[in-house]
Amino acid sequence: MKRLQNFVTFLLPISPLFFYAQVIPELALAFNTGEYSQDAVRAIEYTCPLLAGTGAVIFDTIFLYAFCAHLSATGMIDLEFMTIRKYGIITCLLCYLSLGLYVLAAAVPELENDYTLIVVVCNGIFLVIFGVMFQMKIAMRELAESERAESVDVVRKNIQESRKELSSQRKNTSSPLIFVTSA
Repeated sequence: MKRLQNFVTFLLPISPLFFYAQVIPELALAFNTGEYSQDAVRAIEYTCPLLAGTGAVIFDTIFLYAFCAHLSATGMIDLEFMTIRKYGIITCLLCYLSLGLYVLAAAVPELENDYTLIVVVCNGIFLVIFGVMFQMKIAMRELAESERAESVDVVRKNIQESRKELSSQRKNTSSPLIFVTSA
């Protein structure tokens, strides 16, 4: 875990570079005065989002791995954490799918005509990821409501048992009291 922590500490300050680097080819295309080869700019245009996506997937995977490793190490069985883990794994897999499709679209020359369509599908996968995260929030809320209802039921059961116990004690002590007075 220490190596993982060192790796994340190294990546954290440089991660914005991956994400903001996507703007560079767009700026180069916008202000291209013919100094740059169109092919070179296009290559950079494909590479920058690829680096950003790879960085995002690596971060997601690292944090998911650390979370799952922590759960395994502690042996904690918490339904909320298990729910987060399940939806986190689904989200990571969808990120890998999106990244894989993008690599396929950028790397296979025969797909050049379909590049825009594949990129739209990649972006559509992120809408699915949003839906998965929304579903996780719903599952977490249902879990919290279920736990709340369960705790209310436990309290009600305890109150009923206490009432029964009190009423049985009253029955046992309900004999008339006889006061003996000395004359």
